[in-house]
Order: sequence, then C-alpha cells, then structure tokens
Amino acid sequence: MLAIDPEKCILAQTLKVSFVNKKGFANAEATGSEAHECKLCLGTTYLPETDEQGYRRVRPCEGAITLKRLDLFNSAYVPARYATASFESFKPRDQVERGQVANLKKYLTSFEVGRLGRAFFGNAGTGKTHLLIAIIRYLTLDLAIACRYVEFTQLLFDIRSLYSENKPESSLINPLVEVPVLFVDELGKGRCNDFEIRIIDEIITRRYNNPALTTFFASNYLPRNFVLSAKPTKKELEKYQGMEFLEDRIQFRSASRLHEICQFIHLKGDDYRHRLQSLI
Repeated sequence: MLAIDPEKCILAQTLKVSFVNKKGFANAEATGSEAHECKLCLGTTYLPETDEQGYRRVRPCEGAITLKRLDLFNSAYVPARYATASFESFKPRDQVERGQVANLKKYLTSFEVGRLGRAFFGNAGTGKTHLLIAIIRYLTLDLAIACRYVEFTQLLFDIRSLYSENKPESSLINPLVEVPVLFVDELGKGRCNDFEIRIIDEIITRRYNNPALTTFFASNYLPRNFVLSAKPTKKELEKYQGMEFLEDRIQFRSASRLHEICQFIHLKGDDYRHRLQSLI
C-alpha cells in the first residue's frame, strides 16, 4: 500500500480558512493554497493505492479531506453571529463551569455517532448556543462528522412557509431526523400550540427510535425532573414556584425521552451579554 505522508501535501499544509457571512450563515472559505501544488496528488486531489488483495484504487488526498471538512461545517448552517464560536473563545464563569467544559472536551475526543448527546439548560446569555456551535466546529472540522444546527422557532417559520408553496413538511423534517448529529436550539420556545408540539415530538421521537444518531439540545427551560433529582431544599424549591419547566413547554413524553438520549448540563449565572454592556 502506498505510504501517505500528509506533511507533503501542500494544500493541507498551507490552507487558510476564513469565515464569512453568507445569507445569515457562517461559511468557511479556503484560501492561501493551490491544489496543483500538492506533491502527492499533483492536483488531482486523489491518491492511488493497492489494497491487500492487490487491487488498485484511489483515496482522497489529505488536502481534499480538509476541503471536505469545510463543506461539512458549511452544511451545518451555523448562524453567522457564531462563526468563530469555539471552546477557546468560551469564557467560563467559575470553577464549576470550567469543569463542565473540560468534561465536554474530554467526551468529544472519543466521540462516535450514536453516543448520548448533551442538553444545555439555563437562562438566556449563559453560553448554551456558544457551546453548541463549538461542538459543531469540532465535529465537522476536526472529526469530519456531518452535523446540522436548527433554531426551533426558525424551523417552525420555515415549515409554515412550505405550506404556502404546497410543499410537504417532510422536505424539512426528514433531513433533520436523518443527519448523524443534530443540534436543536431554543427548545420549548414558541406558543406551544398543537402544531409546535407535534413538530418537536416527531423530531425527538424519530431520533429517539434510531440509536445510531446523536442529538444535542439547548433550552432556557429547566427539566422538572432534573431539578427534583438534585434534591433541593424547601427554600430552594420556593424560587421555582410558578416557573414553567421544559415538560410544560414540550409535554412530558418528549421531555422524558431526552433523559434517554442526552446528558443534562445546567449552565448557571447571569446573562453574559448584560455583563458585557456593564463594562462599556
């Protein structure tokens, strides 16, 4: 078999990546290199090799694999505002949050599609979306895993738009339930009418029924069972009086299934955006 030395691939070595706003989504663009300079593939982006049975075949050059990873990032539909969101740019508030991020990074280093996802809960501005995008960045650009991000209320708007065009909602739903790793942001946001409940129930149920998939969520609403499992004191329970929980927003069945497909992570603290304004 042909020995491959990625260090000789000029494309992979000199490739630079810039992130631009493309119609509201973050788009990774390759700059700074020409494929024809590659000493391995001579610009073809493929390498010949011979397998153990003596059959000749080709495989992608390292540079082509790098470009494929950029395509995977772009296909995730990351919001343009979060184009540079990463673990390095995330600012933990305290030692507890530093530990949460460290455990998350450790979990990702051995990540395989089909493992339990993560569900982030907490107030607005606690970094939930930032962490979702940091995970997408790692899975697509480092591990070359197909991902898809969707903000729930935007999905509902897009589905309603299909009806006016006489198109089936399955054209939007099916790609979401089939992608290896799905990220659903703002879970529970909306009016919680029958239509919205049905959509989130279908997405969660179909992914729940396929253990070969992984799903991540983020929500401002805490799961009631998650709160009670922490065995809060009577005084701590008082602050939850009158609060809406996730079960109230997406109904018990969907919320229950999250416990089987995700590990919950509670991000506490004040709104990061408000703290930034106070420093200006």
